[in-house]
Amino acid sequence: EQLCAIGHYETIEKDTLLIKENDPANYFYILLQGQVHVTKTIVDADGQEQQHLLRILKPGAILGEMSLIEEKPRSANLTAKSSALLIRFS
Repeated sequence: EQLCAIGHYETIEKDTLLIKENDPANYFYILLQGQVHVTKTIVDADGQEQQHLLRILKPGAILGEMSLIEEKPRSANLTAKSSALLIRFS
């Protein structure tokens, strides 16, 4: 309850990019409802970018915290694969 008081609820539509690989980190999320895919951009032999699925996150997951802790850019893309309800902490 106390965490919810300092965060901001966000409702996200399916296929919304929440976190982009290599962007600076200044917030994180807690996923309350929905699914989020974690992907990494891979460049194939033809120079084409492909998204490689690393993990599927479900309610209760914390998203984007590692970049804040490590003070490094985002290491992966996070995309909502269904409508989702999250709490964002900045």
